[in-house]
Amino acid sequence: MVINKEQCKAARLFLGWNQLKAAERTGVASSTINRFEAGKGEMNVENLTKILDTFENEGIEFVDNKEKFGILILKNR
Repeated sequence: MVINKEQCKAARLFLGWNQLKAAERTGVASSTINRFEAGKGEMNVENLTKILDTFENEGIEFVDNKEKFGILILKNR
């Protein structure tokens, strides 16, 4: 699964995290998150995996198909 900058930002904001908090929780540098969300670079596979795993553990699911695009919030997490 690959997420884009909008999904990353939406998930982070839903959780109430600023970029520094997201960096602390994911283990990815805040400058990397900032550049990604600003559209100034691609995320490498290692960092993307850290971000996805962290958000998914917080109950967020990413959707990107022909009919839907965005994030889903899983209940009871």
